[in-house]
Amino acid sequence: MDDVEIQETLDEQIASSLEAAQNAPVKEKLRHLKKTEELLLDREGGAHLIDNFLDEMLEFAELPSPAIKIFVLSFIEKAWYVVVHARYAHLHEYLQYLIEMGRPKEIRQRPEFLPRVVDAIDVLQVNLPPTLGTSQVKAEIQKVMPAEAKRKPSAPLKEDEPAMKKRRDQPGTSSAVMDDDEEEEDEEGKKERVTMDSAIDVTQNYIYSRLNHKVVTNLVLISLATLPDVMPPAFQSTYTPIASAGSEEQRMRLARMIATQSNSKGIGPGAEMLKEQKLRAIQERAVARNEGALIPPTPIHFLKTEKGKVPPKRLPARVNVPLPPPTAVAPKSKVQTNIVSSCKEMTAEERDRLFMITLERLMDTERRAQQGGAAQAQHKILVRLVSRFQEKNHILEDKLIEFIIAQHKSRSELALLWVAEMYAQYQGFTLCFAKSHDDGRLTQPERLARYNKVLVLLLRRLFERELHKETVFHKILLEAPLLTPDALSYLKLACTDPVFHPFAIMTLRELVLSRSRQRSELLQLLFHLTFYEKIEIRTQSVETVKELFELPYMKNCVRSEVESQLEDCTKEYPPPHFIVEEGRNVWSAALFKAALTLPLATLIHDHSLIHLMAKVFAKSTNNDFKLAIMRQIDNSVKSMGQGSEELLKLLEECPQGAESFVARIVHLLTERAPGTPEIVHRLKKLHDSRQTDEDILILLPKFVIHPTMAQVIRTSCKENSIDQEFESGQYSITPTELIVEYHRINATTPEEKKLLKEHVRTVLTAHRSITKEIISSAIEELLRVNPVPQLLFHTIVVVYELHNHLHAFLSNVLHKLITRELWKENGEYEKDFFAAIVAMPDVSYQVALTKLCLDDLKRLMESTNEVDVGRLLKNALPTLSTHQQK
Repeated sequence: MDDVEIQETLDEQIASSLEAAQNAPVKEKLRHLKKTEELLLDREGGAHLIDNFLDEMLEFAELPSPAIKIFVLSFIEKAWYVVVHARYAHLHEYLQYLIEMGRPKEIRQRPEFLPRVVDAIDVLQVNLPPTLGTSQVKAEIQKVMPAEAKRKPSAPLKEDEPAMKKRRDQPGTSSAVMDDDEEEEDEEGKKERVTMDSAIDVTQNYIYSRLNHKVVTNLVLISLATLPDVMPPAFQSTYTPIASAGSEEQRMRLARMIATQSNSKGIGPGAEMLKEQKLRAIQERAVARNEGALIPPTPIHFLKTEKGKVPPKRLPARVNVPLPPPTAVAPKSKVQTNIVSSCKEMTAEERDRLFMITLERLMDTERRAQQGGAAQAQHKILVRLVSRFQEKNHILEDKLIEFIIAQHKSRSELALLWVAEMYAQYQGFTLCFAKSHDDGRLTQPERLARYNKVLVLLLRRLFERELHKETVFHKILLEAPLLTPDALSYLKLACTDPVFHPFAIMTLRELVLSRSRQRSELLQLLFHLTFYEKIEIRTQSVETVKELFELPYMKNCVRSEVESQLEDCTKEYPPPHFIVEEGRNVWSAALFKAALTLPLATLIHDHSLIHLMAKVFAKSTNNDFKLAIMRQIDNSVKSMGQGSEELLKLLEECPQGAESFVARIVHLLTERAPGTPEIVHRLKKLHDSRQTDEDILILLPKFVIHPTMAQVIRTSCKENSIDQEFESGQYSITPTELIVEYHRINATTPEEKKLLKEHVRTVLTAHRSITKEIISSAIEELLRVNPVPQLLFHTIVVVYELHNHLHAFLSNVLHKLITRELWKENGEYEKDFFAAIVAMPDVSYQVALTKLCLDDLKRLMESTNEVDVGRLLKNALPTLSTHQQK
């Protein structure tokens, strides 16, 4: 609730209280006036309304009741300490009006109030500017005082002669009784004045004795911390230096003013003396009452008398009559309260209404919670009220969302706390009571649906109101524990915004860097943006991918997606993430051009991609694709230059069917400069005919899985299978082909499968040409086979043992296997996959902890009894980053 609404509410409360006081009895009138005084002087913002209601408060001084008049004088004194300096004249002139126009009579006949009036006038005298003339004072009185206040009180005072005469003429009232009452009232008033004056004097002497230069200097220094940087205009226009500052008279006056204020607030030695006297008087009255003395009720002001025994009040002679014996009163029977029987269950409407009222009330306390340093606690209560007690309450959720959006800049933390609470419930850390379930707990899919609903609702409302350009939208995406596909769809919409897409693409980049568990999904979204026709979106997306590719820890992930995108170009129909416009699910020249944008952009930084392009070119049967790659490869190839090792290697290992692709590359490199001898020599070799011994591939399965051939496998692989031909210099079978075809052997019996596993190490170490690059290339090709060969799980363990430099590559392979769920083909696949994880703890445990779900981890720990997998996983947990541990 803002300041204007608070002010209107306070204004209505004050007006209602004053209206109620108009026709109420004196006691109720006082109660309403005290409530008004509290609203004006103690509530925040009440001081600004004093001018609006001051005249109404002053009208009550014209009532005949002395208590009302005293209250009005007290209100004037208190209001002076609250209102600003410019309003002092109004109060001062009213006090002057009381003194000059008839109130002195009242004050003289009630001298117990004179010290308070004198102190108030003294305070005004010290603070008000002395430059006002008499005419100005009178004019101010005519302006600010109501006309009714100039009339004398209509009701006679208690000491007026007619009233005294009337009282004496009443039957049964003697002059002695009248004299006793007068003497008693005079004595009580005198005692009260003496007590109050003595209390102020004690505090004044205490302050005066300590009001030295050091104390005053410290007080001034402390007050400087609260002074504004610029002097307020009202103070500057009314400030008048004190001519006699520092004199004994001024010190005494200052001590007197501080003592008066301290005594009114119950502070200081004088106030402590009054408290002790009150307590002693109460104790003495209790003792006297126990001794049998008849003590009438004590007036309120009498509690402030000086110490000493209070004599029993003298009663008129007519009351000295024997009292009748007390009547026996039967004891009341105790009523037993049963809260169970007294309460009844609320209806659904009543419950929802109660929740709504509570939520609205909590929202209204936001400003006060912030001022009191309890903003975080208020946010927690709001979130838990909405999310923990009812599994479905759209009204409360909509109310909280509207509350967040209304001031989204200052309430973004509330939105994040709500999302975090829903994720905690999804993970089972907190609980939402589900009345529809017997055990009161939601299932995990239901909890995930609730989390997704809240996250998407926040993003949807922000996007619908065009607030996706604001910080809160991107903050929710960046700090949400889990980004669901529905949430990513709104990130995608923001990334395609014609104007504000740079902010969204930057957010997507940060998500790719920080969320390793969803990196593949996020990269696919980033790659998808490169297919948009709008040049600004496509350009920024490509530049972002290139920037990520240059980061060492991101290179493999980005390269993997680039390779997948190139492989997708050989499919009969474009994959869904290639399609920007619905209904156009066929290949076109424009679509091929968009698909080649990223591979060609990253080729500049990684020349080894040229080999994959050549393979894809040879594999593809679509002429539009081959034409597109021929036209777009110019800049990338020229940036490689004739000295590129990967380019020379491509000339040596040109795939069958990619000869025209290689010729185009050589033409681009030599059109403006002569070719180097290395290029000429390798190109000449390429033109020579090559013969591939297909019989080897046919005989290889029978050869490997035959038990009697186990002793000669290594020799055969080394000498016959992959040796170069003498004349052509080409391999009969390339090392990559050998590894891939070996894994495609279909072993049907357990013995054959066992032999395949035993010979993997032999195949990988059979020839010097089988390098770690050849092995990694073969494994990458095997990952594209559907289904993945079961032998691959054993092969990666052998590679782990042979090549330490390929550990990072194997970690990426495991990541792909888990992400694509390639190990879930059947039970034997799962068994071999878990065995591979256990055999490679340095590589596999981090991937398993971050990618496998809880059920998969349980099955992993139960897969073997030889190794305590659970303990090893627990030991590997600290090696994860803080974000991965979440």
